[in-house]
Formats: sequence, structure tokens, C-alpha cells
Amino acid sequence: MSNEDLLLKAAEAKRLSGDAAGADQLFAEWEKTHAQHPFAWMHRAQWDYTSGRKAEAESRMKANGSPLALVQLTVWKLEQGDRAAAEAMLAEAAAKAGDAPSNRNAVAFGITLCT
Repeated sequence: MSNEDLLLKAAEAKRLSGDAAGADQLFAEWEKTHAQHPFAWMHRAQWDYTSGRKAEAESRMKANGSPLALVQLTVWKLEQGDRAAAEAMLAEAAAKAGDAPSNRNAVAFGITLCT
């Protein structure tokens, strides 16, 4: 396990123990080491969402606008009980998916959840 992985685990542990500020600080350190990662935006949005900052997380996903981001929003909207919003997000993801297998697979996952 890398030091970066340990840093993320430590951030999770802090968050679970109720130390939100300490958790966010450790996550920010982890985030710096992954700044060039192609899914850094996704990790940040998921961190915000699971830390209770749902509006911020949803804003990040909408701003990204990729099919993957829209499928993640689909999952969150279903979790929140907003099926209509979930279906709208999924329709937008499907329209943007194109022929890329990763996008099509993400949309297929979303369809499975919505049916």
C-alpha cells in the first residue's frame, strides 16, 4: 500500500471519528498528490458528497458534465429518492455517451439502476 493510499485511509478514519476538519485536511494532502489524475474531480466530488456537502458535490459533477459525472448524479438522485431527476441525468448521459465503451458502460449501469 502506497503512502498516498494510507493518507486517504487516514482521512477516512478521521472523518468516521467525527474530526471533519482533520479529515478534510488529510484529503487535501491526498488530493495534491493526485492533482494530475484524470479522475481527481470525481474523487473530490465523492469526498464532498460523503462528507455531507451534497450541493457542492452535485455542482462539481454538473460542471464536469461528462457521461460518467451524469451517471454518478443519477446514482445520487436515486439515493435521494428523486427518480425524475435521476432519469433526466441518465438521459443526458446517454445523449453525450457517443461510441466510447466506458461511457456506454456507465450509461448501461445507470439504466440498470433506474429499471
